[in-house]
Amino acid sequence: MKEKLFNRNFTLLLLGQVFSLIGNYTLKFALSMYVLERTGSAAIFAGLLAVATVPQVLLAPIGGAARGPAEPEKHDGGAGCAFGNGGFSHIPWKRRTS
Repeated sequence: MKEKLFNRNFTLLLLGQVFSLIGNYTLKFALSMYVLERTGSAAIFAGLLAVATVPQVLLAPIGGAARGPAEPEKHDGGAGCAFGNGGFSHIPWKRRTS
């Protein structure tokens, strides 16, 4: 019997990920705005935003490669995780079959 994708647990996981990403990006932007307000320097503001983005850009491909072409049914839980945003895409998750 096939289970529907959007069950209660999946929906809660998805909402948690969405709120977490919104919070991460809001915090990154707010801290940069705080630095802009305190220093008045647009160069420092832009530099801080760039430095905050670099780990995500550099580590996301590593997370994708770590997930790799292995058996996809073992990786369902981490399919949406980017390595720079938590890094759980390399953990082999297993489905419950109950």
